[in-house]
Order: sequence, then structure tokens, then C-alpha cells
Amino acid sequence: MPLGLFAQNYVDATNQMPAAFTSGATMDVESADLDGDGDLDLVLAGEALENLIFFNDGSGHFTLNPERMLPEYDTSDNFPGEDS
Repeated sequence: MPLGLFAQNYVDATNQMPAAFTSGATMDVESADLDGDGDLDLVLAGEALENLIFFNDGSGHFTLNPERMLPEYDTSDNFPGEDS
């Protein structure tokens, strides 16, 4: 029985990211379907900054929704959100 391989086509969507939110130091970027809509969303791990979650609308446009961020674990560090 032949094995099937499935892959996604790579499309450089850098210009579709909100530049104002991606200008800080980022230690890591991971992708996952966080909202269950079938497309990959992005999590940017900030260096001494709040981690950012960008939701993909399915066409490669990413938006940052402050109401859908990771909950803050350490409230004693004097900044909102979680630092990686």
C-alpha cells in the first residue's frame, strides 16, 4: 500500500504581520492551530516582553487580539502577560 504524504505550501507572509507588534526581541516562534479553524496561528516568545499570539484568518493575514492572549501566570513581575 503506498504511503501518502501531505504538506502545506510555504508562502512568505511577512508583510502581512502587524509590524508594530513584532519589532521587539523574539526568542522563538511556534505555529499551531490555536483556535481550531484549520489554519496555523503563531506564538512569538518575547525576550522580557509579553508573549504574542497572532491568529491567522485563513488567507495568511495575522491579527493580534489582546482579549485572546495567554493568561498571566506571574502577576508579581510588574508587566501584563507572560515573559518566556
